[in-house]
Amino acid sequence: MSDKTKHLLVCATTSALASLGFALLLWVSLVVTSCEELMEHLLAPVWFSGVACALAMGIGKEYGDECAEGNSWDWDDVAADVVGAIIGSSVICGIIKLIMVC
Repeated sequence: MSDKTKHLLVCATTSALASLGFALLLWVSLVVTSCEELMEHLLAPVWFSGVACALAMGIGKEYGDECAEGNSWDWDDVAADVVGAIIGSSVICGIIKLIMVC
């Protein structure tokens, strides 16, 4: 498995888990009157939290690579992190939309 594939899969998994965790936290803490209100307040922060968490991890990994002797920053790894983060959060938000049919 290539390094870029690993970056993509790890960031997709991280963003999906972060999005799911944040969705559950919001769902439990929000007092809403309708399904539409829940969807309006839930999806954007859930998606963003997953992407932000995965990208923070990916950027941190690349910074660690840059600081390590014999290694360097790789923008292709960062691109794979971005794609993975977007995929992971989007899948969770899509599942939420399917489950929460209003």
